[in-house]
Amino acid sequence: MADSTNWAGIASQDQRTAMAANRLAILQAEVARRQQTGEKYGFLLPGWMETAQAETPAQLLIAAADKRERERLLQTLGDMASVTASTDAETAEAALAAAAPTSPYDAAVLALAPEAMCTVYKSARHVDGSRATSVLFLTDSDDTTPLPSDATDTMFRPWRETDLRTRLSLLIGRARYDRAVRRSVKHAYAPVAVDTLTGLYSHSFLHDHLNGQIADACGGGHALSVGYFAIDGLDHINRHSGYAAGDQLLHQVGLLIGHLTRTEDMAARYGGAQFCVTLFETDLAGANVMTNRLASIIDYTQFAVANLAEPVNVGIRTGISTLCPNDTATTLIARAIKDARHRP
Repeated sequence: MADSTNWAGIASQDQRTAMAANRLAILQAEVARRQQTGEKYGFLLPGWMETAQAETPAQLLIAAADKRERERLLQTLGDMASVTASTDAETAEAALAAAAPTSPYDAAVLALAPEAMCTVYKSARHVDGSRATSVLFLTDSDDTTPLPSDATDTMFRPWRETDLRTRLSLLIGRARYDRAVRRSVKHAYAPVAVDTLTGLYSHSFLHDHLNGQIADACGGGHALSVGYFAIDGLDHINRHSGYAAGDQLLHQVGLLIGHLTRTEDMAARYGGAQFCVTLFETDLAGANVMTNRLASIIDYTQFAVANLAEPVNVGIRTGISTLCPNDTATTLIARAIKDARHRP
């Protein structure tokens, strides 16, 4: 009898599991780094995450149209989390809306028609502003319907119980570390650590934290890059519409940069209309992709500014640099700024 096992699919799933585990390790390390930097400024992260995870049951949403698969999912995952089960996209969307923001779901396992899963996925991203709810799609390997490219994870049928439990454990951990990192700014009690206008980290926090990342990268052989962003035209708005309008623009751009960066990347206001993003485990090619993506979104975004009847589009200059021997935070950022000045 011919072996019908989809070995390519299994290998692909094992590779994604390894990538998810690596991502979780990076997030754990970033929580620890921010904890250490925060201590210098007189604040801590909101609770050490291992303790929080042990004390608080995970929240899991299961949406499966097929009764047998739904029962199998409940049997496989029921002891890992507090589970809410639904049979269709509408019920799943209602559950997501009712849970946030006081008790958001850590993960959602979707086993619906592809179009329905896309609908629920969009609702999860809309409801959970921190983008921390991990979404796992269960689908057939021969289904050609495109699923969101930024989905947290995908598994193909037939799925194995041990694989699903391992993958979900990683996703729940990722969701909780995501939220811990994103809450760290909101729970920063030392004003010097946070730029009050944009809500991002401050210039001084950026330098201290980046020096810590450099030490970790050099010690562990990791890649580390910096992305630099500078808004063009802010002086014109300040002169013609007032500094309150310019501050509104800076605030909105800062919010957008903070929202679009990965959780393990740290966004900070460097000064004036300049921003920096530290990119751990990212080489020069990856940094270029990230900065170009973020810049293109800002370029096409219209910002509402006081005293102006029409929305405002802004231009943005970008630069990147990657870690070299003997680098410090100052030299790494300086090369990213120089790169921005030399770009056409």
